[in-house]
Amino acid sequence: MSETAIISHEYQSFSDLFRKLNRYIVLIKKQHFHLPGAERLHDAEVSEAKRFLDDLLGDIIADLENTREASARTPVTRRVPKVLVKRLQEHHKARMAWYVDDLMELRQALMGNCALNEDLINCLDDLIGQIDLETNALYRKLMRR
Repeated sequence: MSETAIISHEYQSFSDLFRKLNRYIVLIKKQHFHLPGAERLHDAEVSEAKRFLDDLLGDIIADLENTREASARTPVTRRVPKVLVKRLQEHHKARMAWYVDDLMELRQALMGNCALNEDLINCLDDLIGQIDLETNALYRKLMRR
């Protein structure tokens, strides 16, 4: 596989993850902030969003806490690209333990075990922002080829 094809595949994966995650975060925010359209949300949509975010956050937490164990997983079961984990590690290296705690609290809030608050919403925004940065970096790399 050529380098351009590899970058194109990575870009497509990140782009798909970004779109899906962004859609689900918008649903969560609509519900949380009672934004226009929140009354039209179906419980199944919100549950699907929360389940997806819970699974994704669980994988990210596992990868951040123990990279050796995470790298032993087969690529088929891997939802979180390694480059995203690396980006998160670099971005949050000074406060990694607190960041992981925030992600765990966010998971708890999404599952209804604690209150979703502004800080946790910001945590979601940070995550989507990091994915967006990586998607844009891959796009620029692809366009230079």
